[in-house]
Amino acid sequence: MTRFWRAWRAIPLGTVQLLVSNQAPLTTNVSDRDAMSYANYFASRQVRPTPWNGCLELGETLKVPVVIYARVKESKLKQTWKKSVIGDSTKEFKDVISYFVQDGLVRQEVPKEEIGDAYRYGTTLVPYSAEDKAEMKFTGTGKCLKVVGFALASKVKPHLYVGDDVKIVTAPMLDDSAQTAVSALAHALHEEKMVIICKYGYNKSSSPKLVSLSPHLCERANGAFEGFYMHFLPFEDDLRLYTFAPLLDGKAKDTYQPNDEELAAVGDLIDQLTVSKDDDDGYFDQLNPKNVRNPYLQRLFNSLQYRAVHPNDSLPELDPNVLSQMTMPAELAIRSEAARDKVKKVFELKKIEKPKFKKNLIADGTEPSTEGVDGLTDQMETLVTANVLGIDNTVSKVGTVSPVEDFTALTTGADDHTFEKAIQMAINVAKDLIYSFDGQVYADKVLRLISVMRERSVERNSPTTFNQYLKTFKAEVLENKLDIVWSKLVERKITLIQQEEAKTSSVTKAEAREFLTTTKVEKIITQQNGSKKVDDDDMIDEMFG
Repeated sequence: MTRFWRAWRAIPLGTVQLLVSNQAPLTTNVSDRDAMSYANYFASRQVRPTPWNGCLELGETLKVPVVIYARVKESKLKQTWKKSVIGDSTKEFKDVISYFVQDGLVRQEVPKEEIGDAYRYGTTLVPYSAEDKAEMKFTGTGKCLKVVGFALASKVKPHLYVGDDVKIVTAPMLDDSAQTAVSALAHALHEEKMVIICKYGYNKSSSPKLVSLSPHLCERANGAFEGFYMHFLPFEDDLRLYTFAPLLDGKAKDTYQPNDEELAAVGDLIDQLTVSKDDDDGYFDQLNPKNVRNPYLQRLFNSLQYRAVHPNDSLPELDPNVLSQMTMPAELAIRSEAARDKVKKVFELKKIEKPKFKKNLIADGTEPSTEGVDGLTDQMETLVTANVLGIDNTVSKVGTVSPVEDFTALTTGADDHTFEKAIQMAINVAKDLIYSFDGQVYADKVLRLISVMRERSVERNSPTTFNQYLKTFKAEVLENKLDIVWSKLVERKITLIQQEEAKTSSVTKAEAREFLTTTKVEKIITQQNGSKKVDDDDMIDEMFG
């Protein structure tokens, strides 16, 4: 007989007994409306505990029989949406796909037998036949669970787990030798705080997976359980590696380090919101995943039930009982209110207005000078700016017109995140100016920008990003033979930020001095191949934008 999960709402006891009792006659008459209503309270269990039978292979000669079950797996809908005729749900559509080729104004259908699979490699389509696809599959694994090695459990961190399920590995029920071996291995790994790294293949045609087996020892009412939890691990292709600036760096580390009062306030809040199995308030059971149903699935099932019974009515609102399962209990919110107010008080939030920078270098009405190496000085470049046009403009990015002023405005009073963002924008602008224009003309502007970036990085005791960029800048300039730019940088002695200037720097004074030593390059390249092109129209748009 079909078994049912107990749901979160009560149903009349007589109805429940009638539905689940083994004595209930198979011919019991239930109306359609009542049947749909009952389905709203119960969800049939659609999974079977199907084991994976195999061996845990420790080398070529030692093999321990094991069985594997799915312990936790994301629940997904078994059924997909179908097409039907509006007003007649008994009729179903059959999807028929046709392919056509366009030759000028002529559209011609391609027979199914002339259509094959292809993989797009860049701009080229590489055709693959069915035989090619069968041969290219990785079939060298087979059904297996082979030990690759052992590792400390602290090195296999939870953020490395992939996949949508967790499996449990144990010994077969009637195999005493296997149970003894699994028990000994689990206890030994538990004492040493280690895990097993294995290669796992579900069947002979599946691709290999890398998994970890974590020992699990559990006392239950019906006896002790000893086995392993299997977690899938990523390959190098699955990892996404990012480099983030430290949250507290340099001077900010001393300024924003939490004091004893702040630590105590957060600790008290954690204590007030901690739920324990030993408490009598029932919050632990209420928040236990075993008692929380998926609100998406519940909403879907409720809506389907309602639509089947009321085909012409609007769907009802979401049942508040479903949503309340993922909401902090009211009693818990009241109990922690004082602690939350304390945290709010010690961590007072203040709105910081973004600094405004007005590009007003000719506010006195004097004629701007036209003298300068660039042909256009900063005064001429800011002639057609927001202030001249009578518009109060604020700086939101580092532009190519006046990058030094833009960067200065963005970094004045900025937090660490905003400062790092401004540094990256300044780096991009420097690349655009050097490689998209004549490097000789715009070298002074770029070097002024780099010099200001260095000064601000020293002030904030945050040298890492600048030093990395300056090394990259040197390599690119020398590789592209931009000797004018490099000679001016050496002349101005713009070098790496050393330890005497910023405590967090790893660059010594000798390394900073050696950085400026290089071989003179003869040829000048004014345009880098493949670089982003910034034309005069872009600069005009930026001045007006």
